[in-house]
Amino acid sequence: MRLAVIGAGFAEQHLAWLRDIENVSIPVICYATDRTRASALAKRFDVPEVSDDAVGVIRDAAIDGVVIVSPPRSHEELVLAALERNLTVICDKPLAHTVNSATSLAHAAQRSSSHSVMMFQWRLHPLLRSVKALLDGGEVGELKHVSLGFRHDFLAMEETLWPWRHKRQEGGAGALSDIGVHLFDLLRFLAPGSWHVVAGNAQTAWPVRRYRGKNLACDTEDAADLLMEQTDASRFANLTLSRVATGVHEMSGALTGSRASLDFSIDLDTARGSIMLRRPDKHSEKTLFDRSNFNPYSFLLPGSNIQVSNFTDGLIAQQLMADAIEIFETGR
Repeated sequence: MRLAVIGAGFAEQHLAWLRDIENVSIPVICYATDRTRASALAKRFDVPEVSDDAVGVIRDAAIDGVVIVSPPRSHEELVLAALERNLTVICDKPLAHTVNSATSLAHAAQRSSSHSVMMFQWRLHPLLRSVKALLDGGEVGELKHVSLGFRHDFLAMEETLWPWRHKRQEGGAGALSDIGVHLFDLLRFLAPGSWHVVAGNAQTAWPVRRYRGKNLACDTEDAADLLMEQTDASRFANLTLSRVATGVHEMSGALTGSRASLDFSIDLDTARGSIMLRRPDKHSEKTLFDRSNFNPYSFLLPGSNIQVSNFTDGLIAQQLMADAIEIFETGR
């Protein structure tokens, strides 16, 4: 399979993953402004071509699919062009920068025969699939409450490398766009059903940042806490997310059931983690996951029998993100 990678800023990790997948080649990396970075990545990963015309590559090149890791505002044009050719489309999160745009893409994907998936990779991690199996197998009993956290420090300092991450019209949101949508998808994966944002608050750590020696006004959140409700099961969930948690690179969860409680944590750098299952009548059971080679592309490409997130999942996460922003702004 020949996959074009679109978006040099975040291509590095995806290129490293794809390099380890059999029968996949990368004929071209597309970039918007930074040809120097694109060329360096092409040299490092033996990609023969770089291009600043992503739409042209999608329409004209001899490729079988695209990996879109460009800023959210660019997704609609790129995804629609790929769907028109019935290409495989792997789209980074969030699906788009607005609900309207995400709706258009989800509907277009439903009409298309393309293999279109979201890069919500954490539901594919073996630890979280084990958590799901424990829940489905009744080990926890009736699930009562879920608490999920995602904390990182890639924007903990005043200086930034990504001006679009601090502009809602470009990224759709801030920490919600970067990491919150992962938690929305993971919540729906672990506890399927209709979830709603009930309350929340957010904070912008740096209202003015520095970008290439100049001041950059910021209108997106850097950290947030959300209260979620699943009305059809009378459950609540708490989500905590931060992209400014200095020195922390962790995803964690605490699930409370009628029979047991279950805690998990994952190191976001190594993908290693652990599950702790606590029962009232037995000793705690701890399971370690030493999977530092976790590669989501083993599941994302056509042919996998593992359920992955599609564009409808992306649209639901987009709507929850928009609902949270409305609560931040209106207080309701």
